[in-house]
Amino acid sequence: MQDSVTVVGYPLGGDTISVTKGVVSRIEVYRSEEAENIGYVIPTTVVSHFLNDYERNKKYTGFPCLGVLLQKLENPALRECLKVKSSEGVLVRRIEPTSDVHNVLKKGDVIVSFDDVHVGCEGTVPFRSNERIAFRYLISQK
Repeated sequence: MQDSVTVVGYPLGGDTISVTKGVVSRIEVYRSEEAENIGYVIPTTVVSHFLNDYERNKKYTGFPCLGVLLQKLENPALRECLKVKSSEGVLVRRIEPTSDVHNVLKKGDVIVSFDDVHVGCEGTVPFRSNERIAFRYLISQK
């Protein structure tokens, strides 16, 4: 957050390249068709993943996913019902039958850590100094 960035691209309605400087004010994925005037940044880790994947497989195979539907455990009553003693973890609500974790996880399991990184009850993990990022970030790094 608040890192300086330079964005290069074509603005809406423009036909020449534009360079804009600013700061990172939010780290999240926008999924709204109504959003306008938003600059997207492709992190170097994503570009590196793409290039390494293509070099290793001679094609782009994509990013991994668990193939599960998860639910946040922010509600203390839900954590108590599931006997989750800390404010960590996300609830496995559904597992895709073709998912690789189909034989490892089951509906109702609570994922409290991934590669020894604790998953918060809001579905986030530590990222850089005092920041947190969505749990799926760790999955995408595989």
